[in-house]
Amino acid sequence: MTGIPDHTATVKAIANCIGKTVSGIARVQFYYDNREDTDGMGDLEFTFDDNSYLTLSGLGDAESIKASNKNADIPDSLPITGQNSYWKKIDMKDDIDWEKIMGQTLQSAEIEWDIFHGQKGNPLSCVLHFNTDFVTFNLTSADANEFFVNKAFSVANGETRIEKIKIA
Repeated sequence: MTGIPDHTATVKAIANCIGKTVSGIARVQFYYDNREDTDGMGDLEFTFDDNSYLTLSGLGDAESIKASNKNADIPDSLPITGQNSYWKKIDMKDDIDWEKIMGQTLQSAEIEWDIFHGQKGNPLSCVLHFNTDFVTFNLTSADANEFFVNKAFSVANGETRIEKIKIA
């Protein structure tokens, strides 16, 4: 029997960014035969005025999200005969939905955890609260993420709890 993974680094990574102002937003997306894969999105990366990062991604276990204070990696693609497939980082600062986050300060965050035998389980989703807008992020499958501006969602069917992260 395996234990519950330690997700302390995810909580710390988000907490490290509370009070910082967004200067850039990007996402990592897979392209197959030079067309964007519409089955899911990749990682979501925020850059802050002090040149630090917050990258949200799936942990790869089809259950958990993770956060880090590194810039988003662009994965290597497996070669597919006769097809051009690759990952690409897309700047989102000019996207009509995402441009409103630019220049806002991360005020607080909420992480939704599943409850595993009465203990803190896996982080399922998070909401980042900025000055006037918010961003939701969750994992939908192995590494297909969803993230939106000002759109709330609940991903869990079982028992969950919300952990709030804010400036102390």
